[in-house]
Amino acid sequence: MQHPRPTRSFRERAGSVLRALFALAGVAAVALLIRQIGARELLTLLLRALPWLPLLLLLEGGRILSEAYGTRAICGDDRAKIDIPTWIRMHLVANSALSVLPAGRAICEGIKIAAMSPVYGAPRAAGFVVGQHSMTLLALALISIPCAFAAYLASGLGLLTIAVLVHGGLCAVFAVALRVAAHRAVVPRFAAKWFVHSEDALTVFRATARSLPWISPATLLGKVVNRVLQAVQFTVILHAIGAGGTIERGFLADGVNLVGSALGELLPAQIGAMDGTFALAAKALVITIPMAMAIANLARVVMLGWSAVGALVPMIASREGRPSRI
Repeated sequence: MQHPRPTRSFRERAGSVLRALFALAGVAAVALLIRQIGARELLTLLLRALPWLPLLLLLEGGRILSEAYGTRAICGDDRAKIDIPTWIRMHLVANSALSVLPAGRAICEGIKIAAMSPVYGAPRAAGFVVGQHSMTLLALALISIPCAFAAYLASGLGLLTIAVLVHGGLCAVFAVALRVAAHRAVVPRFAAKWFVHSEDALTVFRATARSLPWISPATLLGKVVNRVLQAVQFTVILHAIGAGGTIERGFLADGVNLVGSALGELLPAQIGAMDGTFALAAKALVITIPMAMAIANLARVVMLGWSAVGALVPMIASREGRPSRI
């Protein structure tokens, strides 16, 4: 007897269509930019930077490890309940979603909750992940300061400087708002049946959130190291394409990346948004449009390289008979 196939809701179908349209728009934007600047010149720059790719991949690996360190640290004395290899595998998979999927940050944090739930329980896992995410936002706010300063030195109080400052300010506000929301965790009665399956679970989530310090030094350190390593990555990329790699220019490029990544949150791998943002910031970076495109594409190649590793982790784990949590 054949069972009827479950039908997708209108909201799910509309979401899929919107994501596809965003992806197509991003690809079209990149194609137009490449057509305008010339594919040959762009390819020459990318090939020139290939010898630096191992170092860039190593720095990206350091970013993933620092992220894992930050998440593990927020769990306090309970962190030892999950072994270090599992923490690393968890973050490899989460990083893969973050780098490739639309709305990757939300999916990335969801993967962490799912992986930690078998050990801590879903409510506590969610509390830990919300706490570490607030530190991610705070780290973004902090790294925006040297990025904005570098932008100011390059182009004064222009659009780029203001955009980086606004991005940093919003991250700081959202970091505080997230913790306040987690502490209160109030769900209206009319919505409770949809979002809360157990009042006890909500109580545990609130208790976990309230047990965490407003600023976790170890977690914040891991998140800040993650962002500093990204600035170093851009310094190496600028040097690799012959654009002059100094740490000041690295922070300037990272500021452009922060704005572009925020604008491209709904695009897979920020296709189009990151490229367009770097192209618009070419004057401030004192580089050509092909160089700007090369920076965006090299950064994307590095992200996709580690995303491929993260995508293989569940397959390898299942073959070796590891627990389903990753």
